[in-house]
Amino acid sequence: MFRGQQSPARFLRGHSLRVVHPPWWKGDEVGYRAIHTYLSKHFPKMGACDECGESKLMTEYALIKGRTYSRDRADYRELCKRCHNEYDGIDAALQAGRRRAAAQAKGR
Repeated sequence: MFRGQQSPARFLRGHSLRVVHPPWWKGDEVGYRAIHTYLSKHFPKMGACDECGESKLMTEYALIKGRTYSRDRADYRELCKRCHNEYDGIDAALQAGRRRAAAQAKGR
């Protein structure tokens, strides 16, 4: 190697390896962000909400309740932000938290 040059493995991670799965391969034990990145890359979003049917620019993949995170598109629904929050119960949790905060503020 010449000074200032990088090895092929450092230049492009895994490029020069001749193995089926590199040592950092996690398979099905991959994390949340990696699964969503995989879904977005291999299953482009259609832009229509599966729940309300509206065509929106921004949709999200929501894991179907009772299923585990996987690379299988059938385990997810494409929902708009509003429907996704309702599906996950986020709106109800936020409202309950705001009510608690307001009650605590009044009690002071």
